[in-house]
Amino acid sequence: MLATNATASVLITDARERAVVGAIRALDAAGYRVATTGDARLSPGAWSRSCSEHHRVSSPSEDGEAFVGQLEAIVQDGDYAALVIGSDASLLAISEHRERLERHVRIGLPSRDAVRAALSKVELARAAEAVGFGTPRTRLCESREQARQAARELGFPVIAKSASTLVARGEATVRPDSRLIADEPALGAWLEQPGPWLIQHRERGEVYSCAGVMADEGLVGFALARYLRTWPPQAGNASFAETVAPPRDLRESVSALLDLMAWRGIFELELMSSADGGFVAIDLNPRVYGSLALSVRAGASLPALWCDVLLGRSVLPRLARPGLCYRWEEGEARNLAALARRGAWRAALAVLRPRRGCTHAEFSIRDPGPIAARALLTARKTLARSGGGERASGGTRGFRRASAATAGPTPTNRSEQQMPQAHSRANGAGGSTHPVAIVGAGPYGLAVGAHLRDAGVAVRQFGRTMSYWREQMPSEMLLRSSLKASSISDPNRALRLERYAEESGRPVGRPIELSRFVEYGEWFQHITAPDLDERSVARVERNEDGFTLTLEDDEQLRASRVVVAAGLFPFARRPPVFDALPPTSVSHASEYADLSVFSGASVAVIGCGQSALESAALLSEHGAKVEVLARAEEVYWLGWNPNGDVPARLRWPKPPTDVGGRVTGWIASTPGGFRLIPSARAKEIVQFRCLRPAGAGWLRPRLTEVTLSLGRAVLAAEQAGEQVVLTLDDGTQRNVDHVFLGTGYDVDVRRYPFLAAELSGELELSDGLPILRPGLESSIPGLHFVGAPATGSFGPIMRFVVGTWYAAPAVTRRVLGQRQPLLSQSY
Repeated sequence: MLATNATASVLITDARERAVVGAIRALDAAGYRVATTGDARLSPGAWSRSCSEHHRVSSPSEDGEAFVGQLEAIVQDGDYAALVIGSDASLLAISEHRERLERHVRIGLPSRDAVRAALSKVELARAAEAVGFGTPRTRLCESREQARQAARELGFPVIAKSASTLVARGEATVRPDSRLIADEPALGAWLEQPGPWLIQHRERGEVYSCAGVMADEGLVGFALARYLRTWPPQAGNASFAETVAPPRDLRESVSALLDLMAWRGIFELELMSSADGGFVAIDLNPRVYGSLALSVRAGASLPALWCDVLLGRSVLPRLARPGLCYRWEEGEARNLAALARRGAWRAALAVLRPRRGCTHAEFSIRDPGPIAARALLTARKTLARSGGGERASGGTRGFRRASAATAGPTPTNRSEQQMPQAHSRANGAGGSTHPVAIVGAGPYGLAVGAHLRDAGVAVRQFGRTMSYWREQMPSEMLLRSSLKASSISDPNRALRLERYAEESGRPVGRPIELSRFVEYGEWFQHITAPDLDERSVARVERNEDGFTLTLEDDEQLRASRVVVAAGLFPFARRPPVFDALPPTSVSHASEYADLSVFSGASVAVIGCGQSALESAALLSEHGAKVEVLARAEEVYWLGWNPNGDVPARLRWPKPPTDVGGRVTGWIASTPGGFRLIPSARAKEIVQFRCLRPAGAGWLRPRLTEVTLSLGRAVLAAEQAGEQVVLTLDDGTQRNVDHVFLGTGYDVDVRRYPFLAAELSGELELSDGLPILRPGLESSIPGLHFVGAPATGSFGPIMRFVVGTWYAAPAVTRRVLGQRQPLLSQSY
């Protein structure tokens, strides 16, 4: 059902693009509630205070169909009135699959043919000539030799550009750059891009941005700006521009051109002044564009006008005021650096000159999030370049793969792939060719296995898929984490919960049902680890070149490395006061998958964290009489945030991990940085803020029939016939049929039954937690711990599924002998 509410919600794609930041702010200022999508971990638009929520999706240029499928799930679940498109790749993907979206949200796109024409530079030239705009002398070239000949005829320098804004490269689409080509060798290098190509005579004149909104009734918004500086300096984007008054008849000519091309929506037409006083059409951007913030600042809020048109609201045409300026921060910084290197100090000072009435692409004192995100993205790129091109974002795409002789074929269809297993490679343990062994098949084990296999590493993995989640948690449990923070990490970000929901044909509830999450884990395992060995590991020992694993049936195998991903199963915390009770009278929350067995019983639940409170709710719903006993004076309730939404504006946003607060959460989301914090006290504060007992806000209505006795400690517990007598610190007693311990976990890796005593005895530990090095490697080379045992070294994020997005790539980098980026984040 299409939303039509007064305060309508708008979804805008491509939150990483700087143009989208301006669109988000403009829509928010016009009274719309704005949500975004993006494929980047750091999306400046999502950091804006004007953004109410952000959804992580696939890259439209890498997998357009998956991207549209995820959009479909978002608009189907949400109450969005309109969809605004932020990039050419998104435009093409949405246009080709529009039927999946148009019944849920207004898009307003013209026909598929019109969209393709808008992305074609050849069609733009034809339409421009038909309505009286000039065009540069141009040659359409199908071969490289034709392109070289055209350049010789037109005379260097020439402008080289692709015939289409988007071209196919394999299964993906790319946006080739346009460039000023000085000579034939430079042209040869540029022609490595996919063809066909356009070779144009270089026209000289001022460049203008002519932007607006084209509706059925004509232009309802219009802005004309002159480029004063661009980056790159030749054939680049506007880094400094100023609005100017449009000359007579320009709007009519632009309207005629767009009518001829059948375009409807936001657009930017780039023009160049010609010697005869007219204009030459250079390029058309049929979407939000880089300097959009300038038209908004000048009074023509193009995104708001377009959304008003889509919703059938009354629209007054808007014309941008002349005399206002725009700066693109990164482009100006690059211009400044280039001028300084050339010694052009006067021109460099002109770049620094302040201008009144100047708006910026991303910088805003009142909304600092986008420029902060952009700075982090720039820092990551710099670190990646300094590290030899390694990605600093925490994924494993870009890892050095095994050689063709060992790695085997790389499947292209991830839903049908068979992960490579027959090959082997050196795994960083003295050149050993033995496989890496993974003990465990929960979220962390599955994530590590997926990344290692994708990187071409031989893997043997043991354990039953999601066994702890399936067998030792109440089957009706709901996950506390949001949809965004509950996906298991895979190297191509293609196996998220949203993709599972799409392929299974059943939506994932919010909160997420445990049963659906277990099914998701099994689906993930089927794709990434079809050769999973369900036998358990009985013993892990060291040998001369790695490790020896003994399985439950006494089979032995050798491994170059061992990754312990065995979860929490031996670590249940049982307060000593309950030690004298028989197992029939006391149990830990991790011991029952079916709580209906307590129907009609009186049960005391100990603790006030999520496990205790949800167990209490489920027990009550199954007909038990329940009382919660906890030492805490009050329950700490977490806000209910099913999608991982960005918090209300005027607040510093929390990270999308859903772990911790607005300061501690960001620290926890960067595990490598947490590891380097020198102060033990500071680490304790972060751990406490992120792991303290708390309950999800959606539990509160389910506890109305449960008695909460807070500020009370149990001093004694005795069996009296078939009941248990609990003595509290206020002298009162409780007679109950059963005691249910929601008291959490005490992790001590020495309690893993499969670790040989001599092996665990060699580990450097702190309160039972291994002291881990980069790559989550313990003091014993080649022995890694992921998940809860890693919290002491890499922070509280390791207790949550979202921690797989750091742990799995980090282990893989260590196995491959690659450098660990400091700023890699766990989402």
